[in-house]
Amino acid sequence: DVIVAISVLEFVSDLEQSLTELKRILRPEGVFLTICPQQSSLLDSLLSLYTRKKPKEEFGDSRAKVYRSLETHFKVIEKKVFPPFFGKILPVYYYYKLKA
Repeated sequence: DVIVAISVLEFVSDLEQSLTELKRILRPEGVFLTICPQQSSLLDSLLSLYTRKKPKEEFGDSRAKVYRSLETHFKVIEKKVFPPFFGKILPVYYYYKLKA
């Protein structure tokens, strides 16, 4: 089994309930792969120019909650930052490989 969620968790209204359900339906040998946007002042400024919305309006504080919740609900097998070379300085996304 594989469950994939790419740039969606930050928009889920009841994240805790959704992650509980994902964990429930994931088979013991299955993995949950997800990519989530990271908070970045520079990227948020660029996004604001493009969308004409402030990131706080668009995301609230959901991006910060996603990481904490993922790491609480699941066992982290792998966590990477994207882009790989500049991600430590200018993170755009986190990639997670998780198990129940």
